[in-house]
Amino acid sequence: DIPLPEDCAPPISGEQLWNNSYEYGKSGLFDEARVCFERYVSENPVIEKGWCLLSEIHARIGNPDGALSHSRVAARLGGETATGSEGLFLLANAYMGLHEYGKARQHYYKAIR
Repeated sequence: DIPLPEDCAPPISGEQLWNNSYEYGKSGLFDEARVCFERYVSENPVIEKGWCLLSEIHARIGNPDGALSHSRVAARLGGETATGSEGLFLLANAYMGLHEYGKARQHYYKAIR
């Protein structure tokens, strides 16, 4: 596993940690983004958008199981909000990555309702 990048290590504000994590992802440095966002969600476990981005990162690095588990958290936390729908959409994508097409279809339908 890669170490936590220095600019995501304490002491750092939650906002700066988010920004640094997001910049790693935008730059295509997904391993760095993953460890930074893992730290972010460990410190901010009720912010569903962090779980959404962590799910997307896991999908991009080829870890559908990680994408599945993090999208479940995002969908649960988001509930009936737009972020909850995003979590359901990511959950459907994760099921697609696992070739569980029936479950994927169910979650796509839930996401658009």
